[in-house]
Amino acid sequence: MYKISGGATAANLVTGSNFPYFFSSNINDVSLNIVRLEFIQRYQWQRIAVIMQTTSSLYLSGGQDFVKGLHDKNFTVVAEESFATNPERSVESLQNKDARIVFIFSDVRNAANILCKAYKLGMYGENYAYLLLNIYFPSWIDISASLTNCTSDQLWTVARNYFTFAPFFGYRSNPTIVSGRTYKQHLEDYRKFTAQYDPVDGYNRAVYDSVYALALALNKTEERLRSYNMSLSDFHYNNTFIFNILFKALKETQFLGASGPFRFYSRSRIGNVDIIQYQNISGSFKEVTIGNYLGANSNIVLMKEKIIWPGGKIPSDHVEIKTEKVPISYQTFLIFLILSVIGIAVTVTFLLFNIAFRLERVIKMSSPKINNLFLLGCILCYVSVVIHGSEAINYQSLPALQVICTARIWTLIIGFTLAFGSLFSKMWRVYKIFTNKTAKSVIIRDRQLFSITVILALIDLVLLTLWQIIDPLVPTWQVVNLTTMRTQSNILIRESYLICTCSNITIWIGITLAYKFVVLIFGAFLSWETRSVNIPALNDSYHVGLSIYNVVIICTIGFLINILVPVTPQTAFVVTGTFIIFCTTSIVCFIFFPKVKSKLNPTVTYGLSRRIYPEAAGEIRSKIPETLGSE
Repeated sequence: MYKISGGATAANLVTGSNFPYFFSSNINDVSLNIVRLEFIQRYQWQRIAVIMQTTSSLYLSGGQDFVKGLHDKNFTVVAEESFATNPERSVESLQNKDARIVFIFSDVRNAANILCKAYKLGMYGENYAYLLLNIYFPSWIDISASLTNCTSDQLWTVARNYFTFAPFFGYRSNPTIVSGRTYKQHLEDYRKFTAQYDPVDGYNRAVYDSVYALALALNKTEERLRSYNMSLSDFHYNNTFIFNILFKALKETQFLGASGPFRFYSRSRIGNVDIIQYQNISGSFKEVTIGNYLGANSNIVLMKEKIIWPGGKIPSDHVEIKTEKVPISYQTFLIFLILSVIGIAVTVTFLLFNIAFRLERVIKMSSPKINNLFLLGCILCYVSVVIHGSEAINYQSLPALQVICTARIWTLIIGFTLAFGSLFSKMWRVYKIFTNKTAKSVIIRDRQLFSITVILALIDLVLLTLWQIIDPLVPTWQVVNLTTMRTQSNILIRESYLICTCSNITIWIGITLAYKFVVLIFGAFLSWETRSVNIPALNDSYHVGLSIYNVVIICTIGFLINILVPVTPQTAFVVTGTFIIFCTTSIVCFIFFPKVKSKLNPTVTYGLSRRIYPEAAGEIRSKIPETLGSE
């Protein structure tokens, strides 16, 4: 048996299997859920939270049907909370799940308790939107505040500008309805018939339309039965054939009724719905219609100019994480550019000095050609700092970043090898002379030292070439482990940094560092073994030893900092650039300041140290030719 009701509002009457032949001509929660889903789609909210009261089917069935609709339309139900009498734990769960768009299905008292708990948890403001039922009386928050632990103002702080959805029975225009008369004519006839007229109450018109719906369904059923040589007079309660035809005809019935557009969806009435926002107008909160759902064509119309959003913007349904490219700052690059240019200028000055006075004894006896190679390596080290920091002005250009990645590793490695290799070869010569146990003079010419440095550089070139061919470095914007998160309203900005990397970066760096480490240790060993030797013919041996110590210590400290202390690429550039500039500048000054001083004051000489092996001074001097050729 079919039933049509114009006053039923519980969603469970038209959902599920308990009442399979019950139709509601009232706009209940099943109907309103269609509008709710359209509304959240309009604002592209995807993460939705629902909290519902379980002690009444009026709230539970509406909430459950809404959750089902969310799943059917592929929304993410971030939280589906239910409670019987105390909603506090459910609200805490909403906070833990970062719920931002919250639908509340409950009675007035529990709705107030939900808002109170939300206030205490700080769940309000521009990042939240609350959507409640329309069954509450206008001043419900002010009256319900006394039943909570919050004041009325605190509840309004949370509920400010909340949304609700209310049936609108009727039309704002004057269409011709199913009776053949216009909507306004129908209202006038109704007023004359009842001697009263309430334009707000449309439930009586919904009852009127229920009768029309049943009559139209019976007419359609009669028409269909004629094709089977049957009529409604053949109906009895065991005749499922006619029963099913009538059921289908009723579901398909649609018309413009006295209460608005009339059609069924899942045995629930679809009609016009007002979308309402509670707004603070002149110090008091009032209902403002900010949109309509037109049941005739299933279209939602929003008056965006009337909508008020907390903070002046549409809330986001989640914390949005944006990745922002953060290159080395321009100011940092400029500082290191100036320091590097000064270092290059000083080094070039010493290079010109070394070339200009290469034939004078103070320069000639320190192997000027090797000094030139040493200074060239130092210039490349300064250049590597400039190239590394140049991402500050090229970070948007991928080709430029590719060049930067390749050039900075080549210039640093080759520059280090030329500079340290030159010191290493000169210290090796001192060591060979110092450890000579024969009476024969040891002659180690510049071309031998030059060969040692070139061999070390060739090893670098082979390694770098293989690296470039097999597994080249590529620029990658990567969020590093030590990530800075900056907050802008509902957006967390995650910083990404430029990293030059490749598939086997650890292996390539490991090979390079291992090779350099061996050379560093050997150089430190040679310096330690000859730490007290100061030979006039090799007049800068003492300062070469100090320079090697300096390089070993600074490289070790820099390596440990980069390995043990997590730093961002910006900080890494500052640390690495500082060490390179300090180390390069110090060894250049160690080697050339004494030469410049000696040139300016010819009376200054470099005597043989007598702190160690004083009795061997004459013997050592006899093993060194007075003039070391540069061939």
